[in-house]
Amino acid sequence: MSATANAPTPLIDLRQVSKRFGERKIGAAGRAMQSLGLSKPPAITRAVDHVDLIVNPGEVVGLVGESGCG
Repeated sequence: MSATANAPTPLIDLRQVSKRFGERKIGAAGRAMQSLGLSKPPAITRAVDHVDLIVNPGEVVGLVGESGCG
């Protein structure tokens, strides 16, 4: 048997997770205002980009944020 055949089934298996904030559709009026310099496009914050997380049975995982929270 191969090592992969004996591997445990993950409790959590997330692949290629991405999350962005600030993206939204802009209508014709919004584009016109931007082209005239009357407004700016929304700032886009990329929280995570193509993150994988696999947690197997018996593993303990801690996630700590930038400020130490989490």
